[in-house]
Amino acid sequence: MKSIKTKIISSVLVMFILSLLLVVGMGISKSSSTIEQVVGYEYSEKIEGSNKMLQLYLKEEFGNIKNINGKLVDANGKSIEGNYEYIDKFSESMNLVATVFTKSDSTYTRILSTVKDEQGQRAVGTTLDQAGEAYKAL
Repeated sequence: MKSIKTKIISSVLVMFILSLLLVVGMGISKSSSTIEQVVGYEYSEKIEGSNKMLQLYLKEEFGNIKNINGKLVDANGKSIEGNYEYIDKFSESMNLVATVFTKSDSTYTRILSTVKDEQGQRAVGTTLDQAGEAYKAL
């Protein structure tokens, strides 16, 4: 009799432990998914806000910017390429990197950037990889 009672208690205990592990695993999985969604939302909100802020910074510095034959020019028709002061200030105040692209056909070329290459040179004149995630987002 004792043997059957022990087997039943052991079986119930094993089922309880397995059920508990399953519930804990599902809870961890769900909370991880929720955290990823919240972080993704916060990240996209920060990017959107930073983009709007950069547009305001650039408009304040250059006025209405126009794309004329693939060149970005200020309100006076002067090219904005090489004018790093404002984008550097923006990047420092927002604690992020910033790049301004010009578009010609389907090619996006960096004309202002705080991103630097291995030699410490600004990554201007380079194009956005058309197979990359950033290009797809445009």
